[in-house]
Amino acid sequence: MKHLTLALLMALPCTLFPHFTSAQFGFGKPKDVEMARNRTLIVIVAEENEKVIDQFKQKGLEDKIADYKSAIAEYNANMKEVVEQFWKFSSSIEYKTSDEVQNLFNNKSDKYAVIYCGMVKETGPMGQMQSITTYSINLDYNYTDFKKGDVKDEKENAYHHLRLNVKLIENLKNGATLYAVDFVEIFPSKAELAYGVQSTQDYFSSRLDKTSGRESKDDLSANTHKLANKTLLISKRDIDEKLDMDGAKAVYPFPVKIADDQEINNEVMKSDSGYAFIQMAMVGGSYIALVIDCGNRQPLTYTKPSFGSNELAGIGINAGKNVHSINAKTLEALAKQVQGK
Repeated sequence: MKHLTLALLMALPCTLFPHFTSAQFGFGKPKDVEMARNRTLIVIVAEENEKVIDQFKQKGLEDKIADYKSAIAEYNANMKEVVEQFWKFSSSIEYKTSDEVQNLFNNKSDKYAVIYCGMVKETGPMGQMQSITTYSINLDYNYTDFKKGDVKDEKENAYHHLRLNVKLIENLKNGATLYAVDFVEIFPSKAELAYGVQSTQDYFSSRLDKTSGRESKDDLSANTHKLANKTLLISKRDIDEKLDMDGAKAVYPFPVKIADDQEINNEVMKSDSGYAFIQMAMVGGSYIALVIDCGNRQPLTYTKPSFGSNELAGIGINAGKNVHSINAKTLEALAKQVQGK
């Protein structure tokens, strides 16, 4: 099994998701993927935006400026560590700012491929005809991303998320994306970035092997039983506030632990096959719980949708806000899959 793909997720009922948006997707032709392999990979370094810092000052949020700067620095450090440890597809890696990459693009360079995280923003409800999607090649955080507890701000941010992209440099603007992975979190963890990097390489390998890179539901379910012998790590930031360890163990009869991001990151960076973690993924503007093996950073299973409610296998959905939490129903669904029910 290579990775969870658009074809597999498309097996989810289309009546639930009339406009489908995959957690990841690839358009890379084999010849383009081959070109990317033979080029130097540029990791685009995120930078602080003085206009955003001015926004903090204008809104009386000077205390958030340090958080903003820290988020940029942490992302760059995490991306560098993940790429240097797990990216094996290219023989040479360089780090450049978006301005430096823009200059190469303007000079019509064809010696590089680029990998970067950029913001995807919807100006209207996701999937509706009147919505307009914009893309960036930088993180493009704004002051509302750091202001918690204000419903209006949360609604304004309901339709933007971070996307990991890989492109040939000549396609940097409005050109074909070789592969992309969408993150629910606009502040992705090291483990989530590692999954994105791994799934990209798996897709590239499948394209060069002349295979589709798409596995069936049966291919994925064949790996689900492996969860029984792994400790399932649930991030504290994703778990429902009503679910504690006792509640988790009551519905999930396999090893499970509520962990902070640092512990999950450590197990992923150690490639510890004794652990798996839940990563949230978007499908049609809603969410699924995608279970990733810490050993090889590949999917083991995902929760299926349940009908008759506005919930997806127990993952809370609140129209207008990006509310997503793992609760007892999520774990019950996973347990049934591991048990083959």
